[in-house]
Amino acid sequence: VDERKSISELFEALIAEPARRVVSPPTRALVVLDALDECKTEHRSRLVESLARWGHHSTCNWLGFVLSSRPEDYIPPRLAGFEPTKLEAGSEHNLADVRTFLTRELGPLVIEHDLGAAVELMTQRSEGLFVFLKLILADLRRQTSSDRKLSLSDLENGDLLLPSSLSDVYVTYFERLKTALGDDKRYKAMLNVIVAVREPLTIVQLGNLLGLSRAQLIQSVQKAQNLLHVGQDETVTLLHK
Repeated sequence: VDERKSISELFEALIAEPARRVVSPPTRALVVLDALDECKTEHRSRLVESLARWGHHSTCNWLGFVLSSRPEDYIPPRLAGFEPTKLEAGSEHNLADVRTFLTRELGPLVIEHDLGAAVELMTQRSEGLFVFLKLILADLRRQTSSDRKLSLSDLENGDLLLPSSLSDVYVTYFERLKTALGDDKRYKAMLNVIVAVREPLTIVQLGNLLGLSRAQLIQSVQKAQNLLHVGQDETVTLLHK
């Protein structure tokens, strides 16, 4: 892709023109553009304008777009004619989805007579955020066994005490990483390096910087697997959630 081309030119070259050349289009196809708000300001504005023009003038009715974004001011006015749906984490519709999801996922983990109360507890703590639920459920599965289900008291005041918010979840993960590394200076050095480097370092490179063996560093990273990711090439990066 020629980086000198504008967003409008790229949209035309990569999406609009190829779509117009399709001889036997499918009944329906969708292009998903996620996290539009994370584009650079000038790029996202031009992309929204290209999409708006496409929606009003394109004859390729078989091709649609699904966009997700935070509700920034620059998006609704340009796309208002398409009746965008605003998703509210705390809406009753979303919370109903949360309860349905939790009832299914907690069923194998929580004793039956506490399931309803556990669902309500986690729904309240999640504030409608599925990323919170995903992280907590992953933790519960790792810390429980198939021969013993959890009770409500386990979740409220036991060793598996639920974090009260998404921020608390990440605080817990950072604390686990710090404990696993066994040294505050090493913990800070590791995070500083991961954030600052131009390209991800490998397990071996990071271990050399921190004075840890490959096995020791892998063990530490596994304690924070919802924060750090080790790729197939053994590079270590921060996960974006």
